[in-house]
Amino acid sequence: TRDAALFNAQSRDKTDQNWDFSWLARFTPDAAQSYELGLAQKSRSPNLYQRYTWSTWQMVALMNNMVGDGNGYIGNLDLDPEVARIVSLTGDWHDPNGTKWGVKLTPYYTYVDNYIDAVQWTSATNAPRTVTVVNDFTILKYVNQSAEIYGVDLSAHYLVAEGTSVGDFALDLVASYTRGKNEDTGDNLYNIMPLNATLALTQQMGPWRNSLEGEFVDAKDDISQVRNEMRTAGYGLAHLRSRYE
Repeated sequence: TRDAALFNAQSRDKTDQNWDFSWLARFTPDAAQSYELGLAQKSRSPNLYQRYTWSTWQMVALMNNMVGDGNGYIGNLDLDPEVARIVSLTGDWHDPNGTKWGVKLTPYYTYVDNYIDAVQWTSATNAPRTVTVVNDFTILKYVNQSAEIYGVDLSAHYLVAEGTSVGDFALDLVASYTRGKNEDTGDNLYNIMPLNATLALTQQMGPWRNSLEGEFVDAKDDISQVRNEMRTAGYGLAHLRSRYE
């Protein structure tokens, strides 16, 4: 009853003015290399669950989880849209024809104003928790904070052998590293993929396409404390694919 009265007493009419843009400059000194500088701004308004769910009752809040972390969530009518400003630089090196080998490297940095994160909430006082709940699910309320996300993406390919009696062989590598931090609290952002890479050896012989692929993911130790995110061990997967065209 208290939550409903508080929600109904507030203005629920919201209009967001969001502006997005992107800008890309490319420099190609010769046929074996190119460089790109990218700038962008991307905006995102809070969704219905982040803005308009109002009950602090635990059972109801637990039903409002579009995050997948096991916690319950309360919306916030005062949320502003997220605004992410991004800068990236890409270097692309390859043989002149682009078929025998190539390496592409892209470091990037993103700063997010009004990042939609969460704080632990207590329904008894309808206020942020003074003592943090650890190692257990709890109730959180969406709030605007500041965040930064940075990392690097790497891709490469190399033609190992061509025209052999058993076809052509090539190696392909894709790897990425991402780090996300809440600038207001010092906490890690939730659900950030740790260092990961995929290495594949492919064979092409006539209509056959065969691939032996290894997928590797580092241990996840940079976790969101406010959400009691679970640590996970590193792992590796092997994939064997065959295709006839």
